Amino acid sequence: MSEPTLHINLTSLQKNLNYIQTLSSPTVETAAVVKANAYGLGVDPLAVCLFNKGVNTFFVSTASEAVELRLLLQKKPTIYYLNGYSVTDYNAVNDYDIIPVLNSLAQIENFKQKLHNKPAAMQLDVGMKRLGINSYEILKAKELCRSINLKLILGHLSSADDRSDPANIQQLKQFLKLSKYFLNVPKSLSATGGTLLGKRYHFNLTRPGIGIFGGKPLKNAANVVSIELPVLQVKDIKKNEGVGYNHTFVSPTQKKIAIVGSGYADGLSRQLSNRGFLYAGSVKCPIIGRVSMDLITVDISKLPIAPINLSVLGPLQTIDDLAEQSRTIGYEVLTSLGSRYKRVYHY
Repeated sequence: MSEPTLHINLTSLQKNLNYIQTLSSPTVETAAVVKANAYGLGVDPLAVCLFNKGVNTFFVSTASEAVELRLLLQKKPTIYYLNGYSVTDYNAVNDYDIIPVLNSLAQIENFKQKLHNKPAAMQLDVGMKRLGINSYEILKAKELCRSINLKLILGHLSSADDRSDPANIQQLKQFLKLSKYFLNVPKSLSATGGTLLGKRYHFNLTRPGIGIFGGKPLKNAANVVSIELPVLQVKDIKKNEGVGYNHTFVSPTQKKIAIVGSGYADGLSRQLSNRGFLYAGSVKCPIIGRVSMDLITVDISKLPIAPINLSVLGPLQTIDDLAEQSRTIGYEVLTSLGSRYKRVYHY
């Protein structure tokens, strides 16, 4: 193997979906968020897998992502895009039956002018202060939406990954208060984190993303992603010899090192320099020196035989383990995985 390989386990993907579905009542629909190329894992095979498993509603970010998904899955599923309607989206919405989430009064007005016969969704800002209709705009929004076919009212929780955060209950109450202006429209408040908060957060539809792909806050998730990196060269270094740019690692003893064919161009953060790990089977191998664009140096002194490849993600090092070492979150780890990985899909 001369190139880094990203393995995606579709059976694990289905297991995570099944588990998330069991958290809700049978009357609650579980949608799937597959924005940003299904969090970097490849939207085509993952969306097809989820659709074949019974997912009938998908969320992406942009109109172009929605059109791509419509062309892939054809006419059957419902496809929403979250970033709001722009007048430049007219042809996409009109021709491909994608549904914009309207996030402002201006978007509602623009949509209403030419597409009032098409379905739309609307997002309420319940406290995150990102996209969505504010509380003081709700009466105007209700008036503008009288002639619009609203299919869904959305909200988004700011702190759902922390069950103890009081913002969760405050934002639930705000969603209940504002969504009452649209009594007969289905409601959706929860992504993965909100789904884990309990059934009162579920309403008519939940929309998990990261949890399906094996990341926090879903605990004990089935492992969807593993990555193998090729060992390009093995060397012996002596005591007091430096490794990598600026010699940020100086060897305290004689060591055997492996130079691995991957780097920050592939989404492996420089934060892993001198603090991250790769694995050879069950053996943890420290990253030494700086992570560079295409190469990582690893201490393999504990191994009896030089490996052909090393693992950066797998059963012993999850997305969130790597995220902690990289001083970031699992979402960023996944979406940063570069185009140079050979992506292999398994059942």
